[in-house]
Amino acid sequence: MTTKGFFKKFASWHLWGNLLAMAVIVILLFWGVTYALQLYTYHGRSVEMPDITQKSYEQAEATLDSLDLTIEVSDTGFIKTLPADCILEQSVPAGDVIKPGRVIYVKINSAHSPLCPIPDIADNSSLRDAVTKLESIGFTRIGVESVPGEYDWVYRVKSRHRILQPGDMLSTEDTLSLEVGDGTRDPAVAVQMTTAPVDEFTDDDDEVKKPRPRPKKKDDDDGEKRPEPKPAPVHTAPAAPAPAPAN
Repeated sequence: MTTKGFFKKFASWHLWGNLLAMAVIVILLFWGVTYALQLYTYHGRSVEMPDITQKSYEQAEATLDSLDLTIEVSDTGFIKTLPADCILEQSVPAGDVIKPGRVIYVKINSAHSPLCPIPDIADNSSLRDAVTKLESIGFTRIGVESVPGEYDWVYRVKSRHRILQPGDMLSTEDTLSLEVGDGTRDPAVAVQMTTAPVDEFTDDDDEVKKPRPRPKKKDDDDGEKRPEPKPAPVHTAPAAPAPAPAN
């Protein structure tokens, strides 16, 4: 190819048209990616987090939706003085400046108190340990009933006149009654003592007199008594004749 031909092809509109199209595509891609990132990250936009605690879930959802925020329930609690579905806690404190589109996690008030299992405290712990275990899982209404037994020892756990077993589910608002020993012995428990027979001793050698068993008579198979055997007859030799007198 000659130099003239090379410059002729270089100056062709087809080549410059392709280069111009490629440049336009690159510019459009760069602009599109930048715009998409701004939309995704809400570049240059921010909102102030409102206080939605003690509001109903519907009111909180409407408030956050107007700010382009999303609400989601993460946990439940129970406060007797507040209505059900009331917002108790929010993940973002009120007054913080955040980006729109953020998810706000909230804790709402339950309609009833939570159910908790009864721990293994009956006949297994003292009064102090039992109260500590119950309070740690949410039980606050705990009564004590004294019963005969070992002092300060928990024998039973009751609620509404029902004896509870470990693992029974009960509301933390229910009242528990602990049967605790008062340090006295239960009169219903009888102590059985066995006494050995008194041995009789002789004055001479202090030996124990043991009664001798009486001889039993042997009976026949039909229940009749067997005759006692007679003594065998004794055979004696005849006496020798006396010697004749001498003349």
